[in-house]
Amino acid sequence: MDSRTRRVKEMGERVLDWSTAHSDPDPGSTAALNRLQQLVTRLDELAGRQRDGILEVRRATARKRTMREDITKIHLSHIISAAELASAEEPELAEKFRVPGRVRNYAAFRTAARGVLTEAESRKELLMKYGLSEPVLVALRKALDEFEAVVEQGAQGRTMHVGASAELERATSEIRGVVAVMDGRNRFRLGQDGELLSGWENTSSVIAAPKRAPETPGSTGETPPGQSQPAA
Repeated sequence: MDSRTRRVKEMGERVLDWSTAHSDPDPGSTAALNRLQQLVTRLDELAGRQRDGILEVRRATARKRTMREDITKIHLSHIISAAELASAEEPELAEKFRVPGRVRNYAAFRTAARGVLTEAESRKELLMKYGLSEPVLVALRKALDEFEAVVEQGAQGRTMHVGASAELERATSEIRGVVAVMDGRNRFRLGQDGELLSGWENTSSVIAAPKRAPETPGSTGETPPGQSQPAA
């Protein structure tokens, strides 16, 4: 949940408290208040999903980085070294077992590593003459399967995060809309009570994020206090 959404949520909570303290029996007001309560609760749920998605992406990214390093330094290094030795017998092998250096894209790395595995399995008999370990070959297939599972976990986390962020945006917009409806009603019923109307106006305003003062010669660099802006 970003700071803008958090400020709208805080405004919604204030409106709920104020409306409870200054109840309005009008059926439309009751419906609007119920919807506002649902939306504020929904923001918490969506923020949790958004946070879970971000954490899943971070975990997957860290795991992919570690696994790629292990696969490169252990499995691929062993197989490619055996292929280089075997190229004395079959010169084309060295090129077939080449993995592009510094592959940044995980999908490209996965494709290249799968290619080496497939080629090694097809030339296993020859490569074993030059030191290839079959258990390392088997372990590479297992490691690549696990790597693909982690890639999928990261993709799912990203989908969760993006989806929750979009829903947060929609819910935030709807909160503003509901409060705008309530604003008209409260201005109608509180028009003769300046004190209560002023309280409503303060309650239903979204506090803007503090803005940094322009840097000018002699400036203190102090941040001006937050300013209020209408909810809708």
